[in-house]
Amino acid sequence: MNFFDVTNKCVLITGSSRGIGNTLATGFASAGARVILNGTDVKKLDLAVAELKRITPNVHGYGFDVTDYDAVRNVVGQIEKDAGPVDILINNAGIHKRAALSEMKIEDWKRVLEVNLNAVFFLSQQVANRMKERGGGKIINIGSLN
Repeated sequence: MNFFDVTNKCVLITGSSRGIGNTLATGFASAGARVILNGTDVKKLDLAVAELKRITPNVHGYGFDVTDYDAVRNVVGQIEKDAGPVDILINNAGIHKRAALSEMKIEDWKRVLEVNLNAVFFLSQQVANRMKERGGGKIINIGSLN
């Protein structure tokens, strides 16, 4: 038995049009998973999807803001219609603002919390509720000490 077989598993990775998320997407695509990319920059997202389609045709891209609860709710439903049930969610999207504590703007701090915390809750809630109905799935949260 192969405990790490992801063949035909549907994997949604936030913040995956570049960086760590894109590297994860490439790995999952190479392992036979159906991969769902996410990003807010549609041009970068389209390029990332095109690049992964060289590995597998089972790649989809969805440009949406992970901090927008209504968008998350709607897109998760659309993803499941288009690509099938999400088996694995990887909450990878994250930001940081480099500033000394005494100099950080409140707006910047709120944006960091929106992307790094609220988005994880929004996506996890939507996907977990559907996973529960199907009897399981995996949610992986990526964080940073930065």
